[in-house]
Amino acid sequence: MATSVSLRDEILEYAFRQYGVRPEYLWRTSPGDAVLRRPDNRKWFAVLLRVPKNRLGLSGEEETDILDVKCDPALAGALCAAGKAGGILPGYHMNKNHWITILLDGTVKKERIFPLLEMSRELAGSGSGK
Repeated sequence: MATSVSLRDEILEYAFRQYGVRPEYLWRTSPGDAVLRRPDNRKWFAVLLRVPKNRLGLSGEEETDILDVKCDPALAGALCAAGKAGGILPGYHMNKNHWITILLDGTVKKERIFPLLEMSRELAGSGSGK
């Protein structure tokens, strides 16, 4: 479980270092859940959540950290094709055509996550329609 926490922290540190973005904690009932927004248009480009594994279709009821990011629909299908074993799933609690969920339990390495975070930030950029 410590891997999950440290990977989450690394993502937050990366977002601040690369984009100058700090997490926003919006929900009183889920005080650890956070969103990352573009400062120019206030659109979300990432959501960090802690959810029970069974809500993701995984076995077990213990909670796990996830990262939801925007994704090109054509790429989302390819990324999710490996299924649960690949650590990338259709967007949890988001539009499943335009968002993906990344497990932060170490299944997906941060070197793979950071480019997906960058893509999400770009997709949420000024002038993006959908």
